[in-house]
Amino acid sequence: MKKKYKIFATLSFLLIASIPFIAAGSSGYGYYLDFASLLLVWGITFLGLLSVFGWHGISSAFETALQDHPQKEDAKRGKTVFEAMEKMLITSGVFGMLIGLIALLRYMKPETQKGDFERGFSVAILVIVYALITALVVTIPLKARCKYFSE
Repeated sequence: MKKKYKIFATLSFLLIASIPFIAAGSSGYGYYLDFASLLLVWGITFLGLLSVFGWHGISSAFETALQDHPQKEDAKRGKTVFEAMEKMLITSGVFGMLIGLIALLRYMKPETQKGDFERGFSVAILVIVYALITALVVTIPLKARCKYFSE
């Protein structure tokens, strides 16, 4: 089961990672990479999980999800961590979108440069994209795996 999951996760990641490259054509990934947006989404999610579950709770949830046959109680705890992670990713995506929209509205003046307006818009969209990709590639499969072993 562990090998099948790794293959599925790898193929899912490659498929999702190739979509922007195909959509952008020869321009590549440059339009889709924004370190501040990524830090916002992952940082808020990680700090939220850390404050609720602690470092040991987070690491044991990932270890449980990747084991061949985890114990039922460990799988239940892992499921709880990944459910919280999914909710925190969505919340951080919405929070980042609001920050991007505030930046966008700040530069909606006739005298501002075009780049300032586009920066706020890109932050508003990219944080949602990063949160969704992380949820689809990491959180939902690991939560489903823990749910399977907890029942």
